[in-house]
Amino acid sequence: MATKNKLKMSNKMFRVLHGIGIVLLVLVIAIANAIGSLASGLLNTYVSKGTTSVVTPSGSADVDGTYYEVQYASAEEAMEGAYTVALEIQQEGTVLLKNDGVLPLAAGSTVRPFGYAYENPIYGQLTTGGSAKMAKDPVTPEQGLAAFTIDTAAVERMHDAEVVATIEAPGTKVAGEAGSLLGGDCKLYEYDSSIYDGLEAADAGTTGIVFITRAGQEGQDQKHDAYEDGTPHYLALSANEKGAIAASKATCDHTIVIYVGSATMEFGELMEGEYAVDAIIYYGHCGDCGMTALSDILTGEVNPSGRTVDTWAADFTADPSYQALGTNTYTNVTTTSGSFTDGGEFNRTYNEYLEGVYMGYRYYETADAVDPSFDYDSAVVFPFGYGLSYTTFEKTLDSVVEANGTVTATVTVTNTGDVAGKDVVELYLTSPYTELDAQMGIEKPAAVLIQFDKTMLLEPGQSQTLTLSFDRDDMASYSYAHDNGNGTTGCYVLEAGDYAISLRENSHDVIDTATVTVDET
Repeated sequence: MATKNKLKMSNKMFRVLHGIGIVLLVLVIAIANAIGSLASGLLNTYVSKGTTSVVTPSGSADVDGTYYEVQYASAEEAMEGAYTVALEIQQEGTVLLKNDGVLPLAAGSTVRPFGYAYENPIYGQLTTGGSAKMAKDPVTPEQGLAAFTIDTAAVERMHDAEVVATIEAPGTKVAGEAGSLLGGDCKLYEYDSSIYDGLEAADAGTTGIVFITRAGQEGQDQKHDAYEDGTPHYLALSANEKGAIAASKATCDHTIVIYVGSATMEFGELMEGEYAVDAIIYYGHCGDCGMTALSDILTGEVNPSGRTVDTWAADFTADPSYQALGTNTYTNVTTTSGSFTDGGEFNRTYNEYLEGVYMGYRYYETADAVDPSFDYDSAVVFPFGYGLSYTTFEKTLDSVVEANGTVTATVTVTNTGDVAGKDVVELYLTSPYTELDAQMGIEKPAAVLIQFDKTMLLEPGQSQTLTLSFDRDDMASYSYAHDNGNGTTGCYVLEAGDYAISLRENSHDVIDTATVTVDET
């Protein structure tokens, strides 16, 4: 009985408290609304009510201001869409560096792969800024060669090899922290090429494919001194890679090198001499699905149309940027923060760039223009903006017109070959150089890429006229010596004179030139 009475009392008390709670809640809400109305401006400033306002400035009615428009109904659809774009990038961006007629290969023909990178290419480098994502389940080179018959004789030798050579000399010189292979530890991963000793010759018509890979990322320079096997630096071919190339040449009718990496390499030895190969493909870091395009590129189903985005030098140690390599550390700064310090001393590394405006191709083109002793052909293997195709093109510079502050050029491209393909149109600027007050004038490279475009897929005999334009102010050069009008120095100067606008195959090979004249500085 006592228990029953106690339960009745608890239910009654609950009903009373519940009623009081509702009243108090209503009062709190009312008070909060009143305060919110009085302090709405303050609340909106710090927490916002979430109201969206759209302001359309005059003259911008046609601007698309929609952010993050939903294009896919699910994560699976979004992933499929991302892979579609990634595959298109691979098809459009792959660069054919060399082709002595061996490419394209016939579908179904036999290929013999070589090299550690055949099974372990560096697909991408999320941890070091080299990719948007880490490759988790990538399409492999083996899967990418699905259109061919794969001769596994060399691969079986690689599988039986006990160790991978990690050639590293004492005193490794890099700027930044050295981590794992994916982080760029500057070791050269390749099988000892002696594993190919006695390898039988492949069947007639077999093409050897040697895969080479390198890391490349922000935050560190790669090893730039010699390895224990004599390899001069990280971006040169190692002795074991040369051994794999030699084995391919000795046992196959033709040899192709496929380079999977982001940095340029010293490939001069692949052009002529003992290690010369029939074709070179620059594949880049291809991510999860990039290797899907490999068969199509090798068979010509996709015609390569990518271009180099840097100069491929014959000797990296002769490049101006090489002179500034090294581990430089701040030693005269202290900080109270525990981050970035070792015992209170600021220990972050830095690089000092000495080349100024003569970065990359700007140095090589300028040296060729002003120094009679400079041998461009010996210094440069592949120029900036360089790339081959399975077809041929003819380009004509139809017109260059300057009006109302805009320079407009029209270029006609005609496919003069036998298969469909895309071509790239590149316009370069050469500015006038003048002495100022008997001192050095404004520094200007001999050639600067000013505009570019790519054609649609052109069938044999088909032409397309492209219109390329840029602001006249884009021709200006920065000067530290000029008064910018407010009592300090440093401004952009568009000097009076004749500016050459050249249509080129790449940064070096000029097709035609027109002139734009600036009447006054």
